[in-house]
Amino acid sequence: MMRLALLAITLTLSACGGGSMVVNADNAATPAEPANAANVAAPAPAPSVKLGDFELNQLIRAFGTEPFWTLDLGPGDMIFTDNAVETPKPEPFYWVAPVVAGDTATYTTKNVAGDPVVLVLTRKDCLEVGEPEDTQPLTAKLTIGTKVRTGCAGPKPKDEPDEEMENTTTP
Repeated sequence: MMRLALLAITLTLSACGGGSMVVNADNAATPAEPANAANVAAPAPAPSVKLGDFELNQLIRAFGTEPFWTLDLGPGDMIFTDNAVETPKPEPFYWVAPVVAGDTATYTTKNVAGDPVVLVLTRKDCLEVGEPEDTQPLTAKLTIGTKVRTGCAGPKPKDEPDEEMENTTTP
């Protein structure tokens, strides 16, 4: 009789949207695995964000000389390194998605110290230094507080490790 009552309660909960229940050997009700767990849809990929023909949902490196600096961007990550100092160390910025308008993408955020940070990428070929084959597809203007740095940007070189791109800082 007790098993019949437990079965009735289990069926009632299942019918009310409480999910499937399984009664184990100890007469304890436990949630069942969904029968179609393998058929659950994978999350949709992030929508494509482009600046002209340049895909912004990839690993990007903005960089400049005089002073030397880099800013590595990837979905969810922004890591700045000021290579003009004696001991450069990566500094995370809070991740924001870009606002794309015309041929520019603007990232407005702040660093961990709370200084305002604005990165403006423009879809215009850029040659910071070097040979014409080193031309990058974007120009970059990085403002941190009152300091303005200019340079180029493009896909992050594939021969460099991505371990520094592990910032999950959110505002």
